[in-house]
Amino acid sequence: LRPEGVSLDSYSRMVEFMDALTQEFSGYRAVQSSGGAAGGVVSEGQGYGLLISSTVAASLDKSDPRREEAVTFAYQLFLGWKKMCQLTDGGSCQEGGYYCGSDQYPCLPNWMFSGDITAVWGTGSAPDGDEDGILGLIMLVE
Repeated sequence: LRPEGVSLDSYSRMVEFMDALTQEFSGYRAVQSSGGAAGGVVSEGQGYGLLISSTVAASLDKSDPRREEAVTFAYQLFLGWKKMCQLTDGGSCQEGGYYCGSDQYPCLPNWMFSGDITAVWGTGSAPDGDEDGILGLIMLVE
């Protein structure tokens, strides 16, 4: 059973997620976290948002006008993920390993950042966020 007025449409739920939990900055989007142990932006939330939006984009027919919006959301979240990676300079699970951006920064970010992704608030990795983000990137390439 679902509450009256609640849509089960994936696209509509993605838009609800984006409207309620993300903030758009200059060219990128960040999933805002609150409550629990976290505030600001955490890799789990950013990765989950990337997975949701890219999965919705991949599920829509290329002729569906909603697909462009889903791809835009996913790309904006990817740019936020990339910004997180660019700020990750220590405590990464990739130290001494493969890097992105012509070997300039890790492909997997630290786990916690300020709400506008301009400062690292927590170092170390969060594998669940990394997994969601990686799968989202794979889906987005489709």
